[in-house]
Amino acid sequence: MKRTGFISFMLALLALVGCTTPFRPWSLSELREGMDREQVVAILGEPDAVEQQADALYLHYTYNENYSPSTAGVNTAFVDLDPTLQEFEAQQNLQVYHYTVKLVDGKMQAYKELQDEPSDAPP
Repeated sequence: MKRTGFISFMLALLALVGCTTPFRPWSLSELREGMDREQVVAILGEPDAVEQQADALYLHYTYNENYSPSTAGVNTAFVDLDPTLQEFEAQQNLQVYHYTVKLVDGKMQAYKELQDEPSDAPP
């Protein structure tokens, strides 16, 4: 009996983990004006931050480029010499992107990429 409960718990946990949607900027193209917050979150995932200002709700998202080293086509002599330096240099070139989705009266009105770090003034 205990084993069945444990297996059920693990299956439920896996189902919940599978439901999380990591933010990917290319998903923004799936948004349509007039969508409600639940629809936006279903596409983009939970926002990193939520901000209410006047009549608008802003959902803030951040996308970090991933660093996944690949030695395919890389001079392995360089990799063997100093892999720590190569990884450090690659990570220095990664970028962080910030996006904001604006909802007015509970409906998506617009989204945009922020050029710099998010500031106090929403788009």
